[in-house]
Amino acid sequence: MFKRKLSKKKLYKGLKKYQEIEQEALNELSILKDYYIEENYSNIDALKSIQVYLSTSQKGLNYFGLRGLFPTVLGAIVVYVINTQLIELLSEINGVEELVWWLKIIIIIVMGLFMGVFISIFLLPLILLKQSDRSVRKEIFKNEIMMKTVEKELTSLEQRQKRRRNRKWN
Repeated sequence: MFKRKLSKKKLYKGLKKYQEIEQEALNELSILKDYYIEENYSNIDALKSIQVYLSTSQKGLNYFGLRGLFPTVLGAIVVYVINTQLIELLSEINGVEELVWWLKIIIIIVMGLFMGVFISIFLLPLILLKQSDRSVRKEIFKNEIMMKTVEKELTSLEQRQKRRRNRKWN
């Protein structure tokens, strides 16, 4: 097995990227808090609403991975049918030698072009999917940071309220 060496430069680059994403997440979270507080929510209600919003958007982002599955399966089925039908068609044609030979060449060229176009239609989204997958993973990571931050703030606010209630009763 090959062991992958992690250099300091790569490690620092990864940590810097993590810190940038974390800062973006905290900035987005402050914008969400400002919005909910402007809508006359209390701090706890605002944090609970933000928590619901983040969890639903997280579920939407996680669903993203299954969308490419259906066109891929459909494409594989269509290519399989085209390949099997083409071979079957070519094996059944046995007539005039010269005419059949040219007919076979024309059929192979047309089907090859058709399959090339069809395969490129499915390969292009797969190539672009890799780039969009990075941005989706970044959004999932930001949502996770925001959810953990909201959870911490919510528990600390609830603990403060419990302490205040206990002081009033004592």
